[in-house]
Amino acid sequence: MAGPSLADRVRETPVTMGLALVCVAVTLVSLRSPETRIGLIERFAADISTVYLSGQVWRLVSTTLLHVDLVHLIFNALSLVYLGEILERRFGGVRVVALSVLLALCSSAAQLAGLSFGIGFSGVLYGWLGVIMVGRKHEPALAEALPERVVEFALFWLLFCVVLSFTGQLPIGNLAHFGGLAVGWLVGRVVWEAEVARRRLFLVLTIGLSLMILVSPPLVVMAMGVLGVGQ
Repeated sequence: MAGPSLADRVRETPVTMGLALVCVAVTLVSLRSPETRIGLIERFAADISTVYLSGQVWRLVSTTLLHVDLVHLIFNALSLVYLGEILERRFGGVRVVALSVLLALCSSAAQLAGLSFGIGFSGVLYGWLGVIMVGRKHEPALAEALPERVVEFALFWLLFCVVLSFTGQLPIGNLAHFGGLAVGWLVGRVVWEAEVARRRLFLVLTIGLSLMILVSPPLVVMAMGVLGVGQ
């Protein structure tokens, strides 16, 4: 039996397909020439100066739409469609947008807290994964949509990326991955926690962790200045 057509999938999950299309379009434009790429990075990517000194907080979101190269784009776009369809069918487009903005803010800020530059949607993707990982234990449909072997591979890749970074093979936004996953997991606990008191606890933890991540980059810079690190 044939699966749903592309047109059907677009109608059912327009936010997911729209996000994928934006990521593809922005990245392809950035790859047209070195000058175009540099211009887009300067205009949309996030760094501590533009976000926290110039107040361009929106860059924490826009930086997730850029990708390093075609391999990075393809890997993230396929994962985006796969996980996004699961979430959008379960929660609807508006909630997926809200969740994605929260995860973009937190994952991008987490990366900046390491005083490193990062672009790409993978921090949001790991946040989506964290939400679904919790949901799999409560809803059989989610467990079927996201098999255990896929979760295991995603977690393996999470750790493998750390190895690649520490060995100098590839510059990877590991802090964005871990930050997104942590916030996504907490959001999942808020959604599926049956006991009211525990749900409130996880809501407080989610808000607290998100705020801590968002303010951490300038605090790291201040601490380094006080300690004289890098001078």
